[in-house]
Amino acid sequence: MRVLDEGWRRPSLDEARRLRLPYHRLAWVREVALTCDGRPLVFARSVIPSRSLVGPNRALRTLGSRPLGELLFAGAGTRRDPLEVVALQSHHWLFHRVGELVGSDPPTLWARRRVHWLNRRPLLVAEVFLPELFD
Repeated sequence: MRVLDEGWRRPSLDEARRLRLPYHRLAWVREVALTCDGRPLVFARSVIPSRSLVGPNRALRTLGSRPLGELLFAGAGTRRDPLEVVALQSHHWLFHRVGELVGSDPPTLWARRRVHWLNRRPLLVAEVFLPELFD
């Protein structure tokens, strides 16, 4: 896993809507590339509202190279909303965000996202499956 970007950022409009967050509000955004043998296979973007970074969830800001899944799938204190799946077309903002990892222009990238609830606080996790994953 390689951390690509992390910090207080403005979520996209669709992310803000999904989290019921005012569009002008900043959130903790973390972008990582999940790799195998140094090759990026999945781009993951997490959006965590500031209201979710309290109590035990404060650790979400200091994960470093640890995967977020360690906390989300540890069991106690977590639940998940239904999974959303989409075929990203080249005009979608997230398609462009992962462009540097892809290296070429595939016609479509498959992605999924869902809101996770960690200690009753929401965070949005999106994963884009890069073409190399299917090679």
